[in-house]
Amino acid sequence: MYQIRDGLRIGAAGYMIVQTTKDKSDIAGAVADNGNKARVFALGPQVGWQTEDSSLGLEFKVLQEFGARNRPEGTIGWLRLIYRVN
Repeated sequence: MYQIRDGLRIGAAGYMIVQTTKDKSDIAGAVADNGNKARVFALGPQVGWQTEDSSLGLEFKVLQEFGARNRPEGTIGWLRLIYRVN
């Protein structure tokens, strides 16, 4: 994240989920197409703010998923409140 002024930061966030092992099923009639290995990628902006003494912070990010295989694809948002306890 890049600090644009005291206590306020902007940046980019992302994640990647790649399933490395194949799914297995003991259910009769269940079909596992090629093992149903799942994957998805996500990228998006984030904004962060914190007080001057760093006792309180707030982060917000919105990530758009893409390249999904064998799983749903969508948009994910996070709002995180950070409170320091001494």
